[in-house]
Amino acid sequence: LTHLQQLRLNNNSLFGAIPANLGENITILDLRNNTLRGPIPSGIGLLKNLKELYLQDNRLDSNIPTELGFNVNILHMNFMNNALKGSIPTALGQMQSLSTLNLSHNMLGGKIPTQLRELNTIRSLLLNNNRLTGSMPEELFNFSHVIQTLDLSSNKLEIKLHPKSAFWTGITNINKLILSDNKIEG
Repeated sequence: LTHLQQLRLNNNSLFGAIPANLGENITILDLRNNTLRGPIPSGIGLLKNLKELYLQDNRLDSNIPTELGFNVNILHMNFMNNALKGSIPTALGQMQSLSTLNLSHNMLGGKIPTQLRELNTIRSLLLNNNRLTGSMPEELFNFSHVIQTLDLSSNKLEIKLHPKSAFWTGITNINKLILSDNKIEG
């Protein structure tokens, strides 16, 4: 598979684990809507040509590998609707080209890493329907001049929306903001 650039096996009945060795020239890996189980192979983060990674609507049930954050070329990453657990790796903040990050509808817990503020090209950040806790870091809104969609709903986040918050001054281009079903004060 040394010349393979796109692998699209979405909307099938694939089961089992994602193979660890997929070929080094992959630019698009689309395995969404199957019944894949087990971990996300850490080697996916080392695929330097990978631009799009779609693993949503499977039964993946591990932590998100830290190695994914080392891939600065990924534009779109969607892991929605799996059973991913653990916390969001701080290394994801290193993904300099990332435009879309969808980790919604999983079992991710812990705090939202402040390192996500480094995502200078992020347009859509979807972390809804998880088990995220703690206060929403105001540092998160350093990237908000480019963000268009932010969904943090259905978590256990403590959000303080006081009038002089960085939140209000930083979300100038946002057109979809969903914070429902959290602990909001202000």
